[in-house]
Amino acid sequence: MTNEPNTPEWVHKHNERKAEDARLEATAAEQRRATAATVQAGGQDFWKRFVDRTIVNVRALPDLKGEELIGSVSPSTGGPEHSCHIQVNRSSVRYGPELSRMNLWYSPGGNQIRCWYQDQPMPNFVLGVGGDEVLAAVGDDDYTAEQLADHIIEWMAARVKVRRSA
Repeated sequence: MTNEPNTPEWVHKHNERKAEDARLEATAAEQRRATAATVQAGGQDFWKRFVDRTIVNVRALPDLKGEELIGSVSPSTGGPEHSCHIQVNRSSVRYGPELSRMNLWYSPGGNQIRCWYQDQPMPNFVLGVGGDEVLAAVGDDDYTAEQLADHIIEWMAARVKVRRSA
């Protein structure tokens, strides 16, 4: 028994470290449960705000001066998984056509948005919590739903914009 008067100090320290490790793991597990609950509850709102902002972004594409860009967004909420097909096109007679397509899927209550760009998969956007709101991780950056929509459409537009020589 470690409570004996003759128990060496190193045994006491070892047992204290083990108790602290167990306490830290319990705290981390509780934090993970809280984060998962927040993402599960707020993920669907995140998805809706993301799709709404994506539509705003795509409708603004023709306003990019000199780029001749158009786009479309086709969201679907039927079935067990929501989806959104995004297309950004350069439809220019002068510079030629160019197309950028992305498909995204979200399972309500899930913690990620699956991505497919053109003809290849992309890393998924992992949903997490920052402060008290749901955010999506893209690489090392976290985005709100609106920021993610802006980021994606800007990125897609950059891929089809006219390349002018300097």
